[in-house]
Amino acid sequence: MKSPILAAVWADWQAAMQRGDADLARQRVERFWQEQHQRGGGPLVEMVPVAPHRQGAALLAGTSASASFYVTFLWRDGVFTNQRTAQAFNGAITGAEQPLQVRLLAPVRQFNTQVLSPLGRTGIRYYSVVLPADSRMSYQYAAGAQPAEGNRQALRAWMREHTIVDPLNPTSWPSAPVESLQRLPAYAALRPLSVLQVPEAEKPLRSATVEPAAKASAVTALGRWSRHRIKSEVLGNTRDVWLYQMPALANHVQNKNAPPSQATRVWVVLDGEQWETQWSVQRALERLHAEQPEQSVVAVLVGNVDRGAELPPNEKFAQFMAHELGAWIQAQVPAASRRAQDWTISGVSYGGLASTWLAFRFPERFGNVLSLSGSYWWVPEEEESGPSNPDAGQPHDDWLTRQIAAAPRKPIRLYIDAGRLESGVDGEAGILDNNRRLRDVLRAKGYPFTYHESLGGHDAMVWQDALESGFRHFLVETASPSP
Repeated sequence: MKSPILAAVWADWQAAMQRGDADLARQRVERFWQEQHQRGGGPLVEMVPVAPHRQGAALLAGTSASASFYVTFLWRDGVFTNQRTAQAFNGAITGAEQPLQVRLLAPVRQFNTQVLSPLGRTGIRYYSVVLPADSRMSYQYAAGAQPAEGNRQALRAWMREHTIVDPLNPTSWPSAPVESLQRLPAYAALRPLSVLQVPEAEKPLRSATVEPAAKASAVTALGRWSRHRIKSEVLGNTRDVWLYQMPALANHVQNKNAPPSQATRVWVVLDGEQWETQWSVQRALERLHAEQPEQSVVAVLVGNVDRGAELPPNEKFAQFMAHELGAWIQAQVPAASRRAQDWTISGVSYGGLASTWLAFRFPERFGNVLSLSGSYWWVPEEEESGPSNPDAGQPHDDWLTRQIAAAPRKPIRLYIDAGRLESGVDGEAGILDNNRRLRDVLRAKGYPFTYHESLGGHDAMVWQDALESGFRHFLVETASPSP
């Protein structure tokens, strides 16, 4: 037993049952739930009292006992705290007729999809992990009649069907989309995520989850969204693209002869349909506008057609982005800057990889790269079965990093962010390792860059904060080589 509090509950319950006092055993469990509710609900968080590896809990790379917490994810059998959570089961749970299974869905490879174990017959289910004091993450549960074992594809389908928020956690994300996005049909398809924030974090997330409602609503709906369909001749397809323009741009948009100091900066964001249905890009611009009202910025959110084929380095997609989309943006926003240093391309995961590749391939168009949890492990199919490259950190890994290392330095600046909880498992490199190798290459080549490790995993809730920090960096700071 990893959690000291849960271990005490288990010991008291067993002692009561051994004396034949089932009522006392039930009272002890009920007292635990009352105390957990007073602690705020959600996962049970306790300071690690001794070296965690001696206790047998899962310990992530880089986690030290002196600044670590036991985080125990909890489930209470038979209890739903609201009707929405109960309805999410769609009748899949029928009490004692079928055995129940609860799995943790988290943006951390080491414990994603782990099963919460029953604590005897207490009605408590739990899974414990050791996390650094500054960890933050979103998570969900998959809960329902126990699926058949041995079929991974069927398990994935079962988890998708039975995904819900933590019914014991009152905090979810996104908790309240901005007014202008509530009208978008796509928002109805979003599934909220439960939020874990371990104590003693460096700073709170800039999300509606942790901001007072009055503050969160005070800066909404300042700009204007517009949705467009763009046809690509080079790719032979059509995709959605969204523009978000701040009010100041209305008087500025027709001034195509604006001097460089007044030209509109362009922020291109990949995976547009994901950011369009959440408030992160909009709120980032509105917050920056409040700080620097003289800055003129337009955000261009680029939707996907075939994400897996287009975002990993793809010459045709690069041609589309640099030439076709670039020309379309200039036509839509005549005041858009012609200088590459005023164009930022950003993305997460595959999108981070794509952003770096696009700027590396066309530095005359994209002068700034904002990459979050970039998938720099990627290699072309023809290399996957080839001989190992001794200069790469892992066999066949880091194709784009190797291209950057081998080529002359390009006139681009980069802001690279990866999650501290994105380390590898079972001796394999993780996204954090791949990003650190890219950092080392950028330093060796003399690129102007900033490298940062966020406080979570492969997590949209963390990305929304890092996205704003990265774009602010290009607006108000001069990038320089990181130590």
